[in-house]
Amino acid sequence: MKLLSLKSYFCLFLLFLLIFQGFLLIYSQYQTRVLKNEKVVLEQQHADLQLSWMQLLLEQSTLVAGLRLEQVARENLQMVVPKPQNIIVVDEDT
Repeated sequence: MKLLSLKSYFCLFLLFLLIFQGFLLIYSQYQTRVLKNEKVVLEQQHADLQLSWMQLLLEQSTLVAGLRLEQVARENLQMVVPKPQNIIVVDEDT
């Protein structure tokens, strides 16, 4: 009788392990889905940041080009910004 009882406990233990393994499988699949969704969100953020970075680089190059043009105008062509008293505003009506 004791041997039968030992077999019963062993079967119950194996059943418990099987159920526990099933729960672990469900949990790992859930975690996989959560991480995949997070990965998609992070990839989208990466793409958005990459686009912003490219726009900032373009803006920087535009600003630098303007500064370079002004520098060349000052140095090579001896151009200066006019003083306010030297500025003449022309109206279309006149």
